[in-house]
Amino acid sequence: MFIPSVESKFLFTADNHIKSRTWTNSMLLHSDAYAALNAASAWLTDKYQEQIQTLVIGGDWFDTDRPTAEDMLQSVEFLKRFHTVYYIRGNHDKKDPSFLELMKYMPDVDLVNLEGTTVFLTEDMKTAMTGINYTDSADDLKAKIQLCHDQAKSQNVETLYLVLHTSFKHLLNFGTSKLEIRDIEALFPDMVVRVLVGDVHTRDTVNICECNGSYIHSPGSTYPTSIDKTAEEPAMSIIPVTGTQIEDIPCQVRMYWRVEYIDRSDLDSTVDAAMDAQVEGFLPPFIRVLLPEGKELKLLQSDYPDVVVQVTKMTADGGEVSEIKNRTAHESYTLQQAVSDEASEDADLRDLAVALLETDDPVAEIDRWLEFWKVERLA
Repeated sequence: MFIPSVESKFLFTADNHIKSRTWTNSMLLHSDAYAALNAASAWLTDKYQEQIQTLVIGGDWFDTDRPTAEDMLQSVEFLKRFHTVYYIRGNHDKKDPSFLELMKYMPDVDLVNLEGTTVFLTEDMKTAMTGINYTDSADDLKAKIQLCHDQAKSQNVETLYLVLHTSFKHLLNFGTSKLEIRDIEALFPDMVVRVLVGDVHTRDTVNICECNGSYIHSPGSTYPTSIDKTAEEPAMSIIPVTGTQIEDIPCQVRMYWRVEYIDRSDLDSTVDAAMDAQVEGFLPPFIRVLLPEGKELKLLQSDYPDVVVQVTKMTADGGEVSEIKNRTAHESYTLQQAVSDEASEDADLRDLAVALLETDDPVAEIDRWLEFWKVERLA
């Protein structure tokens, strides 16, 4: 399938994980995904005055194969600002057809899956883009990449933008990765290749192929999806078609703080500092309290109504472990896995079940969730 699309720049994003709550273990940490889209949209309007008309999604737009109505609404509001949306499916939205494909019914928006598609980005058809949906097997992925190379070569393409959703070793730094830089260099010895990749949630750009203009670029997620990502500034990327200077679009919508607990006055001071530094329009600050072994801290939601506080216990050797009540970490993991495997496919109900397993006061926990859902308990 050939689609001409001549534009000097396009927007690339990945791992948006559009959902209401950021982390299951912090019910008050919500709306970050939606706010990130609004922040990016406002920045584009201010900086480019609607000039960026093409969006490329590198997988995991949604966090699940069953997004909520609010997830869909927020997506429509953002995607309708573009004329063309190219995408691949990630491991979190790999269902075929993807819910993202429902957006094809939006007026004035062309939605195209990049797998099996060649998009020409320049009038001379020397620069093109294609993509591959999430693929479980590393060998199958490499075979598909080889086909992309061969197809581009047969079309006399000189520069190919390749959109993937996969783990690269240099981005992951641990565990099992499907690809390494040398794999791309070996598969593309005779053309410029610019890999736009999602999956690892890490912002990074590395030049490859002896700096002939080839690179691998990961934009990171648009908001922190785990505690270890809170130090990074979330962003989307403006990609130039004929150059290599990538521009970040800031998507930060919440400030993150960390305090080692000594006494309540330290926490009070951190909360005051967070409120003094609060940016207008940002979501409430998130404060992570590291509680030394042997210390106790009891908090009510009403104690600090303007911030989100999460207490994390520290071990004797200086390590950190999320607070677990009345059971070992192994027992907690087993119970959570059972809920994940056996409970309803409804994400909210599954998260509620996990929360109930981790609380000493299930009735109070249920009331908190009913308040969050804006549901009144029947007498």
